[in-house]
Amino acid sequence: MNRICHLASLSVASLFATGCNGGSNTSLSGMSIPETPENQALIVEENVMPSVGGYSTAAVSDKDIIAIAEFAVFEESKKGNALTLVSIDAAEKQVVAGMNYRVSLTVEDSGSSKQAEAVVYRNLESNLLLTSWNWK
Repeated sequence: MNRICHLASLSVASLFATGCNGGSNTSLSGMSIPETPENQALIVEENVMPSVGGYSTAAVSDKDIIAIAEFAVFEESKKGNALTLVSIDAAEKQVVAGMNYRVSLTVEDSGSSKQAEAVVYRNLESNLLLTSWNWK
């Protein structure tokens, strides 16, 4: 039986429980899978896998992320600061009833470059709301 058929014939639970082909095991959230060449693609470190309901990395060049960052800066500017978006340093998104976006930004505030982190919520109707802004 080839590797694909063998893995497809096992449930995820039985793959973790039986150790599929023996060998040394690697822990993944308290379970283990064997470190065999056949299973190497299945073995990932826990800190690389996004948690269910958690944030996952988003590309800072994505047009939606750019729009979210511009919206966050615009909304924060309404408080009286003359802010200008300089760069998007990191971005993450989280699926909820809609989407949460967390962006790390460099902004210019009255001629000074500052770091900030903003969270923007987009509801199912695509309306945006700046839910938090924190200076770093």
